[in-house]
Amino acid sequence: GVVHQECLVVEQLTVAENLFLNAHPARRGLVDWRGLAARASAVLRELGADFGADTPVSSLSIAQKHVVQIARALVNDSRVLILDEPTASLSQRECAELFRIARQLRDRGCALLFITHKFEEVFELADRYAVFRDGASVGAGLIADTGRDELIRLMVGRPVEQLFPR
Repeated sequence: GVVHQECLVVEQLTVAENLFLNAHPARRGLVDWRGLAARASAVLRELGADFGADTPVSSLSIAQKHVVQIARALVNDSRVLILDEPTASLSQRECAELFRIARQLRDRGCALLFITHKFEEVFELADRYAVFRDGASVGAGLIADTGRDELIRLMVGRPVEQLFPR
């Protein structure tokens, strides 16, 4: 599943309808609206969402729309979740909530690929890192074995001292 920086949701639909855009649960050839609402509510509870399945997506904040995208991945049984710059437009409180959900998913065995350029997020969430520059991998390893200066060097191609001379 993918959580895009720009939320990909259908504003005119409810949260539940957004979660099942590509696969509505059906019974005897008809959409099982009760089952759809029940499954959506269960996933939202699991994530600790502060809105319901029948909430119009147009009334949600950007952070809540990210939660809808995460919930969509979960109803599709995704085991890998790609988060592409999800904190770019979030407040500090909203980021903390997103990190709580990310840790919860990680602890359940979901693999998270968190794309960011914010160092504090890397060191707060990641177990491993990979740095790409000009379309090529220039380094990867365990977060515990590296530091901020090494990541900057990998990102820009020269030591920190050359970036900020005395």
